[in-house]
Amino acid sequence: MGVYITLVASNKVDPTQWEKAYEETLILADKMGLIEIREFEKFGQKYFAATSSAEREHPSGIGWLAEGDAIFMATAEDFFLPRKIGTPKQEENYCDPLMYVLAQNGIVDFKNQYVKNV
Repeated sequence: MGVYITLVASNKVDPTQWEKAYEETLILADKMGLIEIREFEKFGQKYFAATSSAEREHPSGIGWLAEGDAIFMATAEDFFLPRKIGTPKQEENYCDPLMYVLAQNGIVDFKNQYVKNV
């Protein structure tokens, strides 16, 4: 038993913005020394080894997986970040709550074509 972390992205996120942010996370994952545990087979035996987190095909799709860090060799909950965000199942009728509050108080100019100011 463990903790599973999943990402649910708003349908207001522009795919090109997501792609740019995702590319930045690949750099961060490398610089932070994130690792994943992979299974290998050699001479008919299965082995498990910690390898650097990198983009590859996973059962959940293409993305990167982190299960710990290489600095302390400590493991944690799995975190998977997909390259492509899924299509929303239904249209959202709300906006980002933090941005909404900031806009209502005049702190930010809340004119973003991907986020509706209600």
